[in-house]
Amino acid sequence: MFNINHIVLSRYLGACVSMLAIIVIYGWFSRTPLLVQIHHSFVAMQFNTALCFLLCGIGVFAHSLQQKKLSTSYASLVVLISTTTFIEYIAQVDLYIDQLFIEHYITTNTTHPGRMAISTALCFMLTGTTIIAHNIHPRLHIHKIIGPAVSGMGAVAFIGYIFSIETAYGLGNLSAMAVHTAIGFIVIGIALTLMSTLSSDSSVLFGQYWKESTLTVALIVFTFALSQAVESWQHQQLQEKLNAHTKNVTQALKALIDTRVDALNRLAHRWYVYDSLTKKQWENDSLHYVNDFPDIKAIEWVNSNMLVKWVVPIAGNEKAINFDLSSESKRHTTLLRSQKMMRASISPSINLVQGPPGFLITVPLKNEQAKNGYFVAVITYDELLEVLANNFHLNNFTLSIAENNQKIAQYHQEKESDKQYTSTQALSFYGINWQVTLNFSENYAISLRSRLPNVILISGMLAIFISLLFMKLWRDAALHSQKLLHEITQHENTKALLSYEENRLRTTLQSMVDSVVLADHQGRILSINQATTALFGYNEDEIIGKNIRLLMPEPEHSQHDDYIANNLRGTTPKIIGVGREVIAKKKNQESFPIHLSIAHMTIDDEQFFSAIIRDISQQKATELALAKYTKELERSNKELSEFAYIASHDLKAPLRGIMQLSNWIDEELHENKNSQITEYLRLMQSRTSRLEKLLDDLLSYATLTEKVEKLTTINVDLLIVDTFQLLNPPASIHLEINSDIVSFNTIAVPLEQVLRNLINNAIRHHDKETGHITVSIKLIEQGYQFSVCDDGPGIEPQYHQQIFGIFKTLKPRDELEGSGMGLAIVKKILDTYDCNITIDSNGDAGTCFVFTWPDEATLKRLIDD
Repeated sequence: MFNINHIVLSRYLGACVSMLAIIVIYGWFSRTPLLVQIHHSFVAMQFNTALCFLLCGIGVFAHSLQQKKLSTSYASLVVLISTTTFIEYIAQVDLYIDQLFIEHYITTNTTHPGRMAISTALCFMLTGTTIIAHNIHPRLHIHKIIGPAVSGMGAVAFIGYIFSIETAYGLGNLSAMAVHTAIGFIVIGIALTLMSTLSSDSSVLFGQYWKESTLTVALIVFTFALSQAVESWQHQQLQEKLNAHTKNVTQALKALIDTRVDALNRLAHRWYVYDSLTKKQWENDSLHYVNDFPDIKAIEWVNSNMLVKWVVPIAGNEKAINFDLSSESKRHTTLLRSQKMMRASISPSINLVQGPPGFLITVPLKNEQAKNGYFVAVITYDELLEVLANNFHLNNFTLSIAENNQKIAQYHQEKESDKQYTSTQALSFYGINWQVTLNFSENYAISLRSRLPNVILISGMLAIFISLLFMKLWRDAALHSQKLLHEITQHENTKALLSYEENRLRTTLQSMVDSVVLADHQGRILSINQATTALFGYNEDEIIGKNIRLLMPEPEHSQHDDYIANNLRGTTPKIIGVGREVIAKKKNQESFPIHLSIAHMTIDDEQFFSAIIRDISQQKATELALAKYTKELERSNKELSEFAYIASHDLKAPLRGIMQLSNWIDEELHENKNSQITEYLRLMQSRTSRLEKLLDDLLSYATLTEKVEKLTTINVDLLIVDTFQLLNPPASIHLEINSDIVSFNTIAVPLEQVLRNLINNAIRHHDKETGHITVSIKLIEQGYQFSVCDDGPGIEPQYHQQIFGIFKTLKPRDELEGSGMGLAIVKKILDTYDCNITIDSNGDAGTCFVFTWPDEATLKRLIDD
């Protein structure tokens, strides 16, 4: 019933929002400002705002009736309208939706006619998205976060109207939220929060604590939003105060300059009336002005050639006499401008000849005697600002003057200014452009700031804490009995689970292949499994309660009790937790090897030992046989190596004799032999050489099983080039090397043997007038990959594996000399170092042998193994 009331209340609230929207829409079409604006000074609820409220209300109403598709459709329209409006603000574009349905005639506090406030658009985006999300995934219950947040933002805007805090319902100069819009969001936020189903207490996000979470979110949003609104309002008030003060200071500064210009103009007028003055008269008049205006450093008469001739006072201005003002561009330009316009002109900021930075006020002179020139007042910024500060209260401010955005003067520069508040006024007069900037001093800004935002924030957090505390106490009391019932049920379930686990453990121990024995601290056997009876030949009643030494042969049988006592005292080598091999004794007194693992346990201050026993009789027999076979294999390999060496050595002697005899016969028959005898002798010598090479290759093949252990650093390119040149290739065979690897550590001899045999094959089997051999090397995981490619005749795929056998050749030996051992040697070397070799050839043209070679770390591991 509690959940159904939520749904009904949500439905009624949705209907109320829809009614509010209908009233405002009617007000727009009937031109009734009271319905649209409430008060002539308030912001109007825009037509699109009322339309979105209508769609939201219908969406909530439809959701309460389980019409999810209809609810989602209306919510999607809300998201579309609000998102489009939000984009208009962010991108500063007009997408022509603000006055799509009606032309707006009320624009109070509205920057764009018909456009809802950006905060209103944000609330509608959240509302529409929440309705859609709840229709798609009702158990997510995200509405319990967004609903309170929307209500909180509406409440802040409403309070802003009550206390005239514009920043609570408006954002800067943008359109503001209407008062009945704020009320609408309070209501629709509550409706979103109450949207629920019968499974509300099983929320994915909050579970049974959704009420606390909802209240917390609402209070947090309200507190922070209100605090920020008050702080923004306070900032706005202080900024307006600073702007007004800056305007007054700028006007006062202009008035000061105007008085100096007027004084200079009066002096020029006397010059004109009296057709020039004597120097004494001019000095007396000028001195009065210098004394009256402390910021005037000097008054000068400059002749028509722009030379300073008269200066008052002389003291401190000696460098100015006869100074040529045309020698500096800013002074020259100012004089020309005043002469051209025949009125006063002010120079840009300059470094005065008197020292400090300042500026000049120039007034052109002209009389009938043509004693022309200029009157120039020299003014320093520091003294001018000091006069300004004396006439205008600036103790709590920092003042700076910039000219064309370049700072030229500053007052109270020793004070820290508050950069948060800055106001700048432009001042353009007498040919210059100044920017007057005023800042609060940091201490003054702190004193002006109200603590109200912090009070609101702290009060809100305190309210949240108190509310949550009361709700927790209420819920704890309600759940106390449920918790007791749950604990009782959990205890019963745990008891049943322990019984189940005990039975399962007992079954597991009984079904284990290894023997398991549990004994106490005196060595008495407490329990065994079935494997123990099968292994030792005892029945369970024959062994339970007996000392575990029953299972041990002498001398362990007699020493075991002392051994346990010593082990508990820690006076014997530690064997607990460490497996070891020992001898055990069966019931029939037969001894056999076992692997024994012992664990020590303490339960309720009682000590126990558990032993896992595995029969390793078969393993030991296998190890003995393996050792025997290994020894026999080592002996066989040694005899094979000795035989290969002896056979090679003994067979080479008669072969050399045959070769020598053939040479003698060739010499004896040098003049009488015919072509057939010559061919026979050539064949005899060729086959004798072949047989001798075959013996060398056999010896090399037989000794390849021994790994070379010495690692050296090789230059890859140099190794390949040397190998190629040692094979004495024809000039028509060209070598190309593709490698980014300069050098690496490896065993050079086996690698050189592999490369020599592969390159030699590529040279000897080449069938064209010219040839190209390419050797490539690249890095791979745990080593290198070599490729030896040629453009020779190729190898048919069916021969790719056969060619690695000993004595295997693809051409008759009389046609192509060779022992057939080269690739067999390559394969055996690569197998010795766990390398692979593959062939890439289709048999038509070209062959690529690709093999791997281990890196330094892999080689060291292979050598150690």
